[in-house]
Amino acid sequence: MKTLCKASLFFLLLLSFNACDEVDELTDFEVTDSISETQAVDISSDLGDSIQVSVDETIDITSISEINNNREFIESVSINSIDYSFSNFNGNVAAELTELKFSSNGIVVELENVMVKTAVDNNTRFSITDQEKLTQFSNLLNSDRTEITYTFSGILNGTPVRFDVNFEIALTVSIDPV
Repeated sequence: MKTLCKASLFFLLLLSFNACDEVDELTDFEVTDSISETQAVDISSDLGDSIQVSVDETIDITSISEINNNREFIESVSINSIDYSFSNFNGNVAAELTELKFSSNGIVVELENVMVKTAVDNNTRFSITDQEKLTQFSNLLNSDRTEITYTFSGILNGTPVRFDVNFEIALTVSIDPV
């Protein structure tokens, strides 16, 4: 009888540990969303060619309310994609961006040259698809940070010109509140 009681107690204890793991898995959830930002480039004088342009932006993932409400329970962050486009073009129709780079904390992605007016006219959306770089950007956010500051830079040929650079960063955040 003692053996049966001990075995039953052991079996119940084992089941309770397993049930706790299952409850913990049930409380885990993911938030998939995107953050969009727009920056203006405005060179109002005819400065010729080879003008260095640079826009800096800080993205805070806690600007998404569900992430902010669970910020202390963030398990991991994954950047799924980084897209950019151009809009509101005005100026020299031959304006071209060359030597484009998207960078953050020493991680650099070299981008293709862009004829800005053509990109605006065609509603062209460009994507950073290098999975290794996206993982490196994700790792910046996984280092107990909720922000990432990036720089979009290049050489502008053809002024005067004014246009907007639009960014969209899609991400998935894993949250474990238990």
